[in-house]
This record gives sequence, structure tokens and C-alpha cells, in this order.
Amino acid sequence: MDIPTKKKSYDLWQGGCFGNKLRTWNSREEILDAGYTGTLSIRYKGNAGGGFVRYEVPIEEILAVEEEWVKKGARKELITFNESAPDRFLTIQGEVMILAGYGYALYYATTPAKMRDALRREGKQVYGLTAKMLLEGTMTPSSFADLGALLEQHPDSVVEFSTYSICLGDIPGRNTVIWEVRNY
Repeated sequence: MDIPTKKKSYDLWQGGCFGNKLRTWNSREEILDAGYTGTLSIRYKGNAGGGFVRYEVPIEEILAVEEEWVKKGARKELITFNESAPDRFLTIQGEVMILAGYGYALYYATTPAKMRDALRREGKQVYGLTAKMLLEGTMTPSSFADLGALLEQHPDSVVEFSTYSICLGDIPGRNTVIWEVRNY
């Protein structure tokens, strides 16, 4: 199944279709109702989402970020929130897909930094058994099985992920968060 837009990917992600994820909300009110008090990542579900992302935002700054983004053309209903990831525990992050003739194709970084920065600074590309062994060696068995199921369900898609040295997210026994499954 192809996922042709960022909005579709986010909707599936928030609905739990990609497996393990951090807690997510669609509004400041939902965050407050949940009693969450930590920092947040704020993202944009629109296809031009790359320009609208903020990390480690305190709850009291949400309204200012929303206002700034709306002034720049964002639609408030396409803004989404998730609890901040514990990046100090990152072990590997990147993008993986299945390529005919190669098997796994993995573009990754091991620096505990925001994914865009880490991949830009030290991104490495590996294929086949090397990629599979790297993933299998860093993910819990359950996380690796979840990744395999996603790649089977979405054989032409790219899966964006982060793996940590601790278990986290909304499904026990997982140390990997899937951020996107996409064909855009």
C-alpha cells in the first residue's frame, strides 16, 4: 500500500498503524487533558512539513509556535504534537526500504542528534545482509519483527525510524519508534 502524502502518513502513524510510537496529540487542549508535563516535538502534517518542525518545546510555548507557523502559511488543524524523544539514548536512526536485488537498503547515522542533522553530518548507506544485521543487532526482537511486518505491508515505501538503548513508546518491549512510512 502506497502512502502518497505526509498527512496520510501522520494520520496512519497517530492511529497506531505503524506500531510503536510516542504519545501524540492534535491540540494543546488534548495535551493538557492528558496531564502531560514534559517537552514536545511539534510537527506539521502538510506536504511542506519540512519547514515546520520544532523540538523540545515547553507546553507554555505551544501557542506562540502555532501563531508563528500560521503567519507563515501553516493551517492550525495540521499541526501535531508528540512527547519529546529521549535522544541521549539514540543508538541508530535513519531510513530503510527493500530494494529489488539488494534486500534491505539502509541510510543511517549513529550520532545522538536530530535525525536531519545526524544524517547530513554522518549518514552512511549499507545494503543487504550488512543492513539487516545492523538493524537486527540494535533493535529488540519485537522491534525488528515490527519493522519487517511494515516493510512487508508497504514493500515500496521508505520507513523512517529511531532506535534507542532503552525501551520506550506505547508498546512494551520495543526500543524503536517508527516516525513515517512514505512514498512521497
